[in-house]
Amino acid sequence: MAASTFRALRFAENGSIPGPLYIDLLPIPSSPPAGYSLVRVHAAAINPLGRDFAGEVVAGPAEWVGKKVWGTGGLNGFKYDGSHAEYMLVKTEGLAEIPNTLGYSQVTACGVGFLTAGCMIERAAVKKGEYALVLGRYYGLKGTPQEPMKKRLTLFF
Repeated sequence: MAASTFRALRFAENGSIPGPLYIDLLPIPSSPPAGYSLVRVHAAAINPLGRDFAGEVVAGPAEWVGKKVWGTGGLNGFKYDGSHAEYMLVKTEGLAEIPNTLGYSQVTACGVGFLTAGCMIERAAVKKGEYALVLGRYYGLKGTPQEPMKKRLTLFF
């Protein structure tokens, strides 16, 4: 018999850790609402809101079911439950397929930090011929969803 509930790390109020954190049992949605996919989470980054995740689509649009996916940001951890759970509902438009060369934990570690740097470059309106200093590393991202953004960043070590 298949499980009907899943565990999720939640908090109900602000406060010092571990005070407001607790593990809750939630019902597994029988089918996601239109525009959403249900992802069985295999890896989640350790960040305050559970914004970065990787897993497998178990329900949603037929073309996504069974695919290994990852994502970050959006309203995850704010309006919707975050990735510190066994399952999560995610807007399908925010999913990206995981390249065969990478595992769940590898792509999960790419999320907020790399995308934050990319957004800052865009917001600063860096143009061709201009430079920006971004402190960090990006090696090993070949073939990941961030590869196009990597081309926009000039990194110095």
